[in-house]
Amino acid sequence: GLSEDEDLDKTVDWQLWVHDTGTGRVVAGPLDGHTGAVLALDISPDGGILASGSIDRKVILWDTTTWQRKGDPLKCEAHVTRVRFSPTSQLLGIGTDIHIQIWDLDRRECLAQFNGHTDFDNSYNTSLAWAPNGVHLLSTGDYHDPIIRSWDTSTWAQAGDPWTGHGNHINEIILNPVGTLLASASNDNTVRLWQCSTGIEVSRYEHSAEVWSVAFSVDGCFIFSACDDGKTLQWEIPEDILAAARDAPASQPKTKVTAFY
Repeated sequence: GLSEDEDLDKTVDWQLWVHDTGTGRVVAGPLDGHTGAVLALDISPDGGILASGSIDRKVILWDTTTWQRKGDPLKCEAHVTRVRFSPTSQLLGIGTDIHIQIWDLDRRECLAQFNGHTDFDNSYNTSLAWAPNGVHLLSTGDYHDPIIRSWDTSTWAQAGDPWTGHGNHINEIILNPVGTLLASASNDNTVRLWQCSTGIEVSRYEHSAEVWSVAFSVDGCFIFSACDDGKTLQWEIPEDILAAARDAPASQPKTKVTAFY
């Protein structure tokens, strides 16, 4: 897990600033409240709330109209590594170095808590992604358990087989806009693309350094990746993979991996 006296907290600012994406101008901030490095941010699907998670063991909710705090912080009792809103904005998934928590934001109540990747060689939970229908929550682990796991949101038990392939810490996972493909970024210098209906890897994008972050274009046809070498790269998803994803419920699992360099 993460240590309180790590150099991280000495070098990372825990104040939040809000910038206009078009001009880069600061429109709000500093948003004070955390007392440790902020490792996780997410905006609710309806755009009304920003959630921030920190190694100070708290998640703070911010009103995106006023940029004021919405109520008291959520106390998570562990270093927060990831926050992710459910598709309805009602639930918040919180990944920490020892467990995964599910909070009902209307009632300010922790509905579920389970170990997640901590049960596998004491890994901590590095990233989360909700299925668009809310039926499953996907999660990833660090280098002890560099695997994508799916959890049934009715029982919070693991659903299906793990998605294996990465050889090192998985930094981020994200679904494409229609929820048929998932991209994962890892310290093994790759971004991998997975078909959600099967958990099969269908494409791989090789990098020259650890990959910290990944995102889809709005139309879902491209992947953007950010690396430890300071580069941001754009990758086109082949049409046959997009077509197979569109037809995923009726198609057979695809086992051939297309690699890009």
